[in-house]
Amino acid sequence: MDQQRREELLGDIHNFSTLGSLNTILERHGWSSKYKIDGKLWIRAKSYMRDFPDTQIERVHAEAVMIPRMVDALDRMEDYLTIFGLRYRAKDIRTPENFEEFLLKQDTEKIKDLYKVIEFLIPIEKTASISIVRSSADRLQISSEPKNFKSWLDIKRWLVELDLQTLKNLTKDVFTSRILDDSEPWEGDKRLKTFEILINNLFNLKTSFSTWEESQKIIYENLSIEELYSLEPLVSTLINIIEVRFGTVEPAKGEEKKAISGVEQLEFSTLMKRPDGVEVEVSDDEVAAKLESGWRIFEPVRAYKGDDKFIFLSYPSLDKGKVYPIIKNLNKLHLNLWFDEGIPMSVDYRDYIDQKIEKSWLVLIFLTPNALGTKTEETGVEKELFHVSENHKKYILIHLEITEIPSKWNWKYNISRYTQAILKYKMDNEEFYTELLENIAAKEKE
Repeated sequence: MDQQRREELLGDIHNFSTLGSLNTILERHGWSSKYKIDGKLWIRAKSYMRDFPDTQIERVHAEAVMIPRMVDALDRMEDYLTIFGLRYRAKDIRTPENFEEFLLKQDTEKIKDLYKVIEFLIPIEKTASISIVRSSADRLQISSEPKNFKSWLDIKRWLVELDLQTLKNLTKDVFTSRILDDSEPWEGDKRLKTFEILINNLFNLKTSFSTWEESQKIIYENLSIEELYSLEPLVSTLINIIEVRFGTVEPAKGEEKKAISGVEQLEFSTLMKRPDGVEVEVSDDEVAAKLESGWRIFEPVRAYKGDDKFIFLSYPSLDKGKVYPIIKNLNKLHLNLWFDEGIPMSVDYRDYIDQKIEKSWLVLIFLTPNALGTKTEETGVEKELFHVSENHKKYILIHLEITEIPSKWNWKYNISRYTQAILKYKMDNEEFYTELLENIAAKEKE
């Protein structure tokens, strides 16, 4: 290991750990008698560690930096553990403590392999669609394999096999593609020039964009992955500035504006895993029944974590199997959705949900008889309804099954059997999503 790499690892250890946690790691390996760090200054700690053999520095870095970050992403790691061929029982790693214990048993190289998931694979998964990954792989001439991939599981299995530098290049290209995908609807000379000025000012560049394609190449070559990470959340703001300044692009003469809902792109099927481990594509309408029979969903959806506006989803936990396909499909239509999957373990569950309702711009309320409480007890949905009513939030009612609205809802939440609602149980998938998107668009204009 060269000196520059040693200093990078020591810097990471400094930035991501404490002296207390560092001593715990040293004692765990029996290194404390020789390398006991009892000083209060990190400069003294780093001085001690500069004498460590390479293998010890790498192990300390793995346990001080890599493992804690993987534990923080526990909810996204399960698929990757399977792909890497690590044997585990899901029930044994449900808590951060158990997951940390599991990771500490792995050798340093396996931890470094797994860390690629946090550094590159999860950012790609959170940011890109399968089509963007395919395009990036093709543009960088990495492989022709992604052209045949039909699911994120195929993509994940392919990604983990890439070497580190290829993975870095792919990550940069994916982020660049995503950013410029969002920019294309505002194409035009003045808009492109404004985008160029903003990028140059943000990152102290002196570049010139002749076309949107050229801007993609320049951004890819001049920005680091970290800078692309920081730019991605700003894209919508940058584009809004351009739209406000120059207006939206008018269609050419003779062409009509066409509203594309995206519903026609949905396939209404979900990749699941049978109890015997075989992967099967099933109809969205069958997902709930399959979950009850011991099947597992292979492409879990994630709650939105950004700063843009989002939609809050309220539903009975017993109906997760009915709601999952809807969340999955709305995600494909690029809607920001928050639901109870996104609750950190260290916070008060109910307070956190109330805060998310307050911050949301719209609430989708999914109803089945499981949403109804008793005279003395409220369900989670009813508690959320109370907070929706108290905060005067916009909402859309969606009946997944025939559900008789109780009279108490009228005076408690201002909702009755006559309140307008979408009756999903009476519609086919295309009708339902078309009506839902129309309702969401109407609420946005209110």
